[in-house]
Amino acid sequence: MKKRSAIILAILSGLLLLVLVIWWFWSLGNVSAQVPPKLQLAVEKGTVLVTKAGGQNEEQAKDGMELKPGDRVRTEQGSTASVMAYGRAESRLDEKTMVTISDSNLSGTTFTMRWKLDAGRVWSRVLRLLDLDSVFEGQSSQVIATVRGTAFAMANNDQKVSLMVEHAGVREAKSQNQLKPEFIVGGQWINLKPTGELINRGEAPTSTMSDDIRQRINIEEDAWKSFNLSADQTFADKAKGDLVMSLGAAHGVPPDSGIYTVALWSENFHLWLAGKKAPALRSSYIGRRLEYVYDLILRGKSGLAYKILSQTDKEVDAVLSGDQSDQYRTSLKNVVGRALLAVTEIDPNDSLFRYKLDLEDMYAHLWDNDPAQTFYARSLSVDARLDEAERFTCQSENQDQIKEAINAVEQGMARQKSDFDNIKSKIKEEHRLILTEKMQVQGLRLDYLNRRLLACPKAGQGSQASGANSTSTAQTTTTQPTNPSNQQATTTPTSPTSQPPTTRTPTTTRTTTNPTSLGLVKIELYAQPSPANVGDRVSLYVKGYKADGSSLDVSKLATFQIIGGLGSIIGTIYQASNAGSVTIVATVSDGGKQLTVRAPLTINQSVTLSRLTISPTGGSISFGQSRSLNVTAYYSSGFSKDVTSSVKWSTSNSLGSMSGNTFVAGRTAGSVDVTAEYTEGGKTLSSLINFQIVSVVGTNLQ
Repeated sequence: MKKRSAIILAILSGLLLLVLVIWWFWSLGNVSAQVPPKLQLAVEKGTVLVTKAGGQNEEQAKDGMELKPGDRVRTEQGSTASVMAYGRAESRLDEKTMVTISDSNLSGTTFTMRWKLDAGRVWSRVLRLLDLDSVFEGQSSQVIATVRGTAFAMANNDQKVSLMVEHAGVREAKSQNQLKPEFIVGGQWINLKPTGELINRGEAPTSTMSDDIRQRINIEEDAWKSFNLSADQTFADKAKGDLVMSLGAAHGVPPDSGIYTVALWSENFHLWLAGKKAPALRSSYIGRRLEYVYDLILRGKSGLAYKILSQTDKEVDAVLSGDQSDQYRTSLKNVVGRALLAVTEIDPNDSLFRYKLDLEDMYAHLWDNDPAQTFYARSLSVDARLDEAERFTCQSENQDQIKEAINAVEQGMARQKSDFDNIKSKIKEEHRLILTEKMQVQGLRLDYLNRRLLACPKAGQGSQASGANSTSTAQTTTTQPTNPSNQQATTTPTSPTSQPPTTRTPTTTRTTTNPTSLGLVKIELYAQPSPANVGDRVSLYVKGYKADGSSLDVSKLATFQIIGGLGSIIGTIYQASNAGSVTIVATVSDGGKQLTVRAPLTINQSVTLSRLTISPTGGSISFGQSRSLNVTAYYSSGFSKDVTSSVKWSTSNSLGSMSGNTFVAGRTAGSVDVTAEYTEGGKTLSSLINFQIVSVVGTNLQ
């Protein structure tokens, strides 16, 4: 009897253990439910009153209460509040301000927010809008201010309506269809009559507005602006954290864990059982992996991070070419869009910058089936380069990187013009207008940036660097002579969490050939090219300045160090061996003192050809008709270019033929595939589209 009981107990224990193992295995592939963000009111101080939609009576607002379209918010004297829109925007109401919510919604990538300012003033910070159907509008009297990712202030009194743009651009008009709207970009202001007629406009000469401008724009206190700029940064940081967390990696197994492979098996098992829910579930897994990449880069594991990112990119390509591609596009746009918004504020010297470029390319790829939306998604990269350049001041240590960003903007805008000429006759009028105005605002922002750069003092600002592809810093530290073996090289990274653990490579030393004093007062360091690719030989150039403003090459007198490793220095050449971010430190001894200067340098993986796309993407075409096709090559760095003239074309059968880059349909109904093949740097890629040849086309070719 005891033996039998022992056997039963053993069986039950085994079954329980099996259940626990199965439960554990299943849990590895679980995804957490997302709590949908809301439109909420934050009561900052004092008494804030709300009139609900359709009602007449005001009630005292509660902090965190949910708002709906039609609700009106009013702040009394000494009270302030914020309207927080789905984590995508924040509008801060000053005292004695009344705002009515006209419309609000967040569905996938499409974010809508409209409000009317009846009195007072509002400062709004809006994250980048991800598609053509998204809109953020502030209306006052007959003035409508439309933005697509910006920071701006609107003020309204009985005499005038004022707009001031701190960042990006705003479209001002009496209606959305106004033929000649006014455009205002960062650093500019405008005053209008309540009926919308222009009173005057101008530009802030510095980042702090002058007394005259504050008076004109009806923003009387610098304190209000300073408060809102600080609150903007707090909002951006919180939004970034929330967006990253929404990708769901906190409930997964990271790639550097010993059970990561088991977790992938669990995910595949979940997908096998998911049925019609598989696209949404796989998209969640892809989002989780994008957060893994983000975390790995911050922890200094860039190699593993970009391996996972490359695998994820291939997975995205695979699902987009499958039977459920439309469902995957819908789910992935939302996931990748959130990941992209999370890195909006990343600058080129940050270790996450390459990740940001890859996300820009991945997001645009998801819109390949819609020419207008594809164009808009790719224009977000131009916006991003403008954002990066706009963050500089005349005291910036990286003005050459600013020039690189401006150069990237100019190249991007040139490509946009060519792309727009190819699609403008095939897209809706409303989309054509939005894209035209978007390019116009980008041009105004670029012009303003160039004027700001030219207005900076020339001496000692790093603007005299030879060539755009250089990194410089004018930050020079002068110290008394020390024992070189005890010298410590330190640096303050852009973000405390954005750099890998600091490592030290041996210092390259050299006997000084000129023991007398040169009378140097500061030095600057340039690394060319910057950013560099793995395997590149980066030339290090040190420029010395004397008290009279004259300069000379002191590279041969310098001692160099590397913070971050990833390569070695021989003479004045840095050899990049791994991807990541480093800081080069140069020290020059002159007349009993030491001058030290630092320059950040980003090392990217070697740029390789990653994929091709053909536009338009195919569709129905009638007998004898022709379609001009264009091919774009995309690279691992995020760069793209038109390679139509260099591809080799082929068709799957004789139902159609190619004449140059033009497809000509035959006179027989059926299906034909068109393939473009392109070779560069020993790598060959191809892309395929399909045409359905019919006697009469019922819909326009997209």
